[in-house]
Amino acid sequence: MTTAKTKKFQPIRVRPLAGAARGYRVLASWQYPEKFRAKHTVDAWIPALAPSHILRRWLAAGVISWSEFSRRYRRELGSPSSQDLLKPIALLSRRRAVVLLCDCRGAGRCPAQILSQALEDCRQKGSFVLTGAGLFAEEARR
Repeated sequence: MTTAKTKKFQPIRVRPLAGAARGYRVLASWQYPEKFRAKHTVDAWIPALAPSHILRRWLAAGVISWSEFSRRYRRELGSPSSQDLLKPIALLSRRRAVVLLCDCRGAGRCPAQILSQALEDCRQKGSFVLTGAGLFAEEARR
């Protein structure tokens, strides 16, 4: 029997979406997959947690390797604004399964796997207090 503390984040490809993908569905992608709209529901679409455009461009062009992409994406996810987006999902995962949806062509090199590890690390820390460095931090300072 699994408890809430032992549940892992489950990366699932959007196409084809496995029928066993039950839980709170999170899509971290800059583009919402067009064919996905009519067929399936996404509980949270968070483009700010996707790898930056420049990282994706460099990886596609072969400027950086997968290991360098992974290292830089982890650094992006470690920023205070990204942590403020990760913490609520990590906290939710203590009570409910979280499914990370991705639109990758192959399962071997998927940014959702890196995001999954970042969420697991956030959950392991156990600190879910937001820093205020999120999307509206600029306006809060005014």
